[in-house]
Amino acid sequence: MENLVVAVKKLKNGETILKEGSWAFYAYILRSGKAKVFKQVHDKQVQVGALKAGDIFGEMAFLGSAQRTATVVADGDAEVGEIPLHNFSQAVSELPKDKQALLESMVSDLACISEASSVLLARMQDIQNIKTKAEQLKKIESQLKDMPEIIRQVATSLVQRLTAAVDASVKMNKVLEEVVHSVDMPSASLIKKS
Repeated sequence: MENLVVAVKKLKNGETILKEGSWAFYAYILRSGKAKVFKQVHDKQVQVGALKAGDIFGEMAFLGSAQRTATVVADGDAEVGEIPLHNFSQAVSELPKDKQALLESMVSDLACISEASSVLLARMQDIQNIKTKAEQLKKIESQLKDMPEIIRQVATSLVQRLTAAVDASVKMNKVLEEVVHSVDMPSASLIKKS
């Protein structure tokens, strides 16, 4: 991949390397440093990943849609090698058609799973925030003594249902983590083989 790099760019902490929704002219290889990957989900910027030296990113826009699917920001000082669309496309065009189709299929699957996991991650953050508030709500019972009986019953019921929903969500999160871990293991062995 290094032979496709045409320029090296030095970045400062917090500097945007690529922006979600922008057009793709380069893919990148993180030569040094780290970067964070963000996705816009329900009007919130959610961190969905992290990159380390040696990681390649931005190539999905070359193999799938022409627009970026995430924003990547330098996490400390970093250095990236830029791979132009033309150089990347030339390398892909030299592959047999079945290998090209395999790459496109992988990008499509990754885009689908990335979208779903981004939404889940955002929702899990929402649930964590609600869990924190729910723990504070348990203290409300002492504040309800002076309220009418029906309001105390409603508030107590809401706290119980909220607590149960948060507990169920935490359990679902654990199941999701196990599923992701089972997907990560085969992909890690695939990467080691290549």
